[in-house]
Amino acid sequence: LSRIEALSGADCSLPGVIASGVTARDGFRRSFGLSEREMEVVEGLCDGLSNKSLAGNMFISERTVKAHVASIFRKTGAATRTEVVALACRALRR
Repeated sequence: LSRIEALSGADCSLPGVIASGVTARDGFRRSFGLSEREMEVVEGLCDGLSNKSLAGNMFISERTVKAHVASIFRKTGAATRTEVVALACRALRR
């Protein structure tokens, strides 16, 4: 998730592998029970993309993006897009 680093200016790097072949990205995704598609949305949020831009990039409707964002909020306990980005950065620092 180097996109998070670029936006936050923080060094969010971890060793390339957390445990037994699991990358930091997959560890974050699995720790919150996010689907691969939801993780793509998280990455888009880290890039500062709007729902419309995410929809265009992912070839899905804005309504589907909104559903993914709502699901990400529910699964992570975050209330805002910024909080999701901060959570991702913190998780990757461990």
